[in-house]
Amino acid sequence: MNIPEFSHPPETPGSRPEVPQQQSSLTTREDVRRLQHQLDRGNQRLSAVERDNKDLRQKLLHTSARVERLERRLAAMLAAQTRQRGDLPSNAHADHQTIARDYQSLVEHHLASLALAATAASTCRPAYEPATLWFLGELTRALFQDCPTAGLVEEALGLNAAGRKALVPRIDHVLTEVHALRQRAQRTGLPFRWDFDMLPGARIDPTRQAAWLSCDPRLPVQYVIAPAYTVEQQVFCLQRVLTGPSF
Repeated sequence: MNIPEFSHPPETPGSRPEVPQQQSSLTTREDVRRLQHQLDRGNQRLSAVERDNKDLRQKLLHTSARVERLERRLAAMLAAQTRQRGDLPSNAHADHQTIARDYQSLVEHHLASLALAATAASTCRPAYEPATLWFLGELTRALFQDCPTAGLVEEALGLNAAGRKALVPRIDHVLTEVHALRQRAQRTGLPFRWDFDMLPGARIDPTRQAAWLSCDPRLPVQYVIAPAYTVEQQVFCLQRVLTGPSF
């Protein structure tokens, strides 16, 4: 007796279980939600950082403005104290120290060189020897007055026609330099002056005078070569003088 065999019907693609595919879809959606959640948290943190940064910038601006106000008040207080007491240092005094150094350099180089050139182009007879130092003294006296001009300098040096023609460019240059020094000193707001005061035949006063390099400091004062530069009665650059024996 033959027992019939039962066979399973062939499986079709649509009849297979779909559980694995559903699990994959669920996993993908969970990953997306997790990533979206992380992205949202990142955006929240970024927004918080931007708010904090904005707040810090505002605080920095307020602090900077407050510091500037305090600095201005402090500068005003120091300036007031400096005006009352000339012995107190200030930015203006520091500026005058720089001006004094530039003034000394101008005298020792440009003006001394111009005075040397004037000795050969002048009709004047020097009152003191060496002639170059006398011409230098006449030059500084013409330059460091209230309103120096090229005409005053030429007259002080006694330049002949050829000398005026040859030295006018150099005279104009030193006039410009002196004017610049004067403007810088005026901008500080402190009273200053070029001091020519001197007692002929007196001994050098080391607090306000110094002998020219080629002169003997032990001999009496004869002539002012370059004025002292003083600010509020304080000497920033010593008066340079010619010394010699008294007769």
